[in-house]
Amino acid sequence: MHKFAYSLFISLLVFSLVYSANAAVNRKISVTKFPHTVVINSQSTDPAASVFGLYKFRFSTVYVPHIRVAAYKDVNDTTYRSTFRAALVALIEYNDTIAVQDSDSAFTYFGKGPLWDEIKFNDGDNGLKTLNTTLTAPGGANPFTTTISLYATETETSINGATLLPSDIKYSLAFSNFPYKYQNSKIAIVHIVFTTAGSKSSLNSDNAQITVSSNTTGVGRLEWAKTITADGKDMTISAETNVVWKAFQQFTNGNSTDDDAIASEQLETVVFKFDAVQPTSVVWDPRVGFVEDSTTSTNVASTVVNYNAFVTIIISSIFGCYLFI
Repeated sequence: MHKFAYSLFISLLVFSLVYSANAAVNRKISVTKFPHTVVINSQSTDPAASVFGLYKFRFSTVYVPHIRVAAYKDVNDTTYRSTFRAALVALIEYNDTIAVQDSDSAFTYFGKGPLWDEIKFNDGDNGLKTLNTTLTAPGGANPFTTTISLYATETETSINGATLLPSDIKYSLAFSNFPYKYQNSKIAIVHIVFTTAGSKSSLNSDNAQITVSSNTTGVGRLEWAKTITADGKDMTISAETNVVWKAFQQFTNGNSTDDDAIASEQLETVVFKFDAVQPTSVVWDPRVGFVEDSTTSTNVASTVVNYNAFVTIIISSIFGCYLFI
């Protein structure tokens, strides 16, 4: 029996070491507001356990949400190791006759100027930071309204039923009372993913994320829930790439450095569609960030694997103990 207890102790010790190696890499969040941008730094509290010691998420306060994501080896690293950008561009009305790329009815998120300047910051539990901004179109009894809520966290947490990691930024897009012009029309949500030279973006086979792979290190992602809520009902959302809307050439971030970078970056358009005819209100929750290294992943799958490994170790120990006896 003493041999069994010893074997069990060794098993627990091994599990503890394995689990610790795969535990969540917590981060310290700081928010700095500049005249035209908000920068969120997500710094690892254990740099030795992190592939990237620092993530920077830079938001345009003029064209929200236009997000540049950059990963650095540590806080002293002056050159990013991997970067990409994701931008919510427009809500475009279309129907069976008028395609997305030919539509003249859209709400664009670029070019709205100081309307986005009023951004509110809130601190929550577990290091959760929330940034909120709302735009309401002038006039009318039921004006078009759109709200963007941005979330950053220091520890793994859940937002609206979805997991948020310290290596991610989640944003919630809500809009209501879209001014429809066409008959039996629907709404497409359009994003652009910007990648630098040496990187490439690809739509995953699960149709739930765009990954950005670098020729140096790091894998970025624009990930989305497979369902969207329209008028209180959850429904499937699908993604299409390489759809070029005729107004894309008007895009600007209002920042000369970024605008210059656009000319040298590759653009991937992503059009999201859902089967709701002229919905009154819509809510959706995508996220953008980096996939952390497998040894520092905070996803549920790693916990399940470790749990199974733990059970296997225990069973093997018991079996081995009885064989030894």
